[in-house]
Amino acid sequence: MARGWESKSVESQVDARAEREAAKTLPPALTEPEMERMRVVGGLQLSRQRILSELSCARGNRQTMLRSALQELDIQIAAMGSE
Repeated sequence: MARGWESKSVESQVDARAEREAAKTLPPALTEPEMERMRVVGGLQLSRQRILSELSCARGNRQTMLRSALQELDIQIAAMGSE
C-alpha cells in the first residue's frame, strides 16, 4: 500500500511541474481593453479586405467611393495600432 501512495505522490509532483512549465510558455493574458482593441482592429481589417475585393471590379463613382473608404479604414487601423 505504501508503494501506491508513493507513486501517486510522485505523479502529482510530475503533474505540478508540467503545469508550471506550461505556464511559463503561455503568453500573458490579455486585458479586457486589449481584447476589445484586437476585436475592433480585426473587424476593420476584414472591412478593408472586402473593400479591396470590391475595388478590383468597381468602376467610376463606386471606385472613387471605395478608395475613399479604404483610406478612412487605413487611418482608423493606424490609429488603433498606435494606442
